[in-house]
Amino acid sequence: TNLWHRFPLFSRKTLISSLLLLLIPAGLAFGQGKNNPLYDYNKRLHFGFTIGTNVAGFSHEFSDDFRRNDSLLGIEKQNFPGITLGAIANLHLGEHFDLRLIPTLALSERAVKFRFSDRPNVEKNIESVFIEAPLTFKFKSVRHDNTRFYVIGGGKISYDMSSKANTEQNPFDPFLAVKP
Repeated sequence: TNLWHRFPLFSRKTLISSLLLLLIPAGLAFGQGKNNPLYDYNKRLHFGFTIGTNVAGFSHEFSDDFRRNDSLLGIEKQNFPGITLGAIANLHLGEHFDLRLIPTLALSERAVKFRFSDRPNVEKNIESVFIEAPLTFKFKSVRHDNTRFYVIGGGKISYDMSSKANTEQNPFDPFLAVKP
């Protein structure tokens, strides 16, 4: 069997270059001293940004009416990847503590397909625009050269700006709505 046909995403050139980079001696890569030793003391407040991906989904429970319903056979869910954009504000509270706020805008999409016994299947797409505000608290260990350990904990509030939960439904064109 030919190895290159098994992995079509990797060309020979990419694979050989990656292997050569892994073979560089570790001593050459870490020949520097302490990187920015006054980082924690120069500024009390640091700003940044974040770009990420997300996958939104649904969880559901079937009621007793669902089991007695003779026309709805099942529900299939499909999740799609989304994008998250945000700003970071990090406040140094002391040598070992930070408080971080990361307000973000998260765009996501989901699809739900309803299978019926007496009519064609119906598929509904739900797009969401979330405004999120995670607040985290960080405990950091003493810094050793360019390394330190830390523990992060916190919480997040989230609100769906594109929710249609309070919109009046048309009985001839029903839609699926998510509470904000």
